[in-house]
Amino acid sequence: MMKTTKEPQLIISPSDVEKELASLGISSDDLIEVGKRGLAARNNATENDPPGTGGFYAYSGITRAFRELYLPKRWEKLTKHNLPFTINTENKIAVVISSGDSNVGIEERAPRTKNPKGKQYQSVIYDNQDFFGIEEKTQKLIFPDFQTLVLLYCCDNKKGEMRLELSSPINMDTKGYVDEWYKRILLSPIPFDAEPTTKRKQTNLSFDNSQDFDIPVKRRNL
Repeated sequence: MMKTTKEPQLIISPSDVEKELASLGISSDDLIEVGKRGLAARNNATENDPPGTGGFYAYSGITRAFRELYLPKRWEKLTKHNLPFTINTENKIAVVISSGDSNVGIEERAPRTKNPKGKQYQSVIYDNQDFFGIEEKTQKLIFPDFQTLVLLYCCDNKKGEMRLELSSPINMDTKGYVDEWYKRILLSPIPFDAEPTTKRKQTNLSFDNSQDFDIPVKRRNL
């Protein structure tokens, strides 16, 4: 993997969240709505589904919701190395979704992705290191001159809430977990009983048969 010279994490204070998001062409209201739709999708899982269904539904629902809100705003969807990005070519922003650990959305803690990532995230991090001037790269691997942000989410069953943050990854540990961020924009927690603006049929909100996860897609050797 890789290790950068450790940089301080920049936490965007609550009073500056809207200004910071606006510079990216994003709003906190939209991100909260995205989270609510992800929760609604997650809660469509039942006891009769295979383990992991709720986690996949959340990941898929958040990805879909972000695109539903931002494709009409002249963003574009693009898949590279099996990662579903949503990009803004005008602002040079790329957003990808990932579940995170229980530290997501908590200012005094350092979150990491819930699952280890592969070479595609390495490329994202290399590009971000160059973007933020941490390490200069001669070759841009995915999006030249773009900043890539991860919309991290965590479903905290103990607190009965989902937490979100939009953060810029700059390092992976030796096991493949993304564990350092140049900027972290923290959103308000979303209670499990919050309903999205676009209402969907929901099942028991307290039920959860799985952990949240991302699905790696590997090409089979023929």
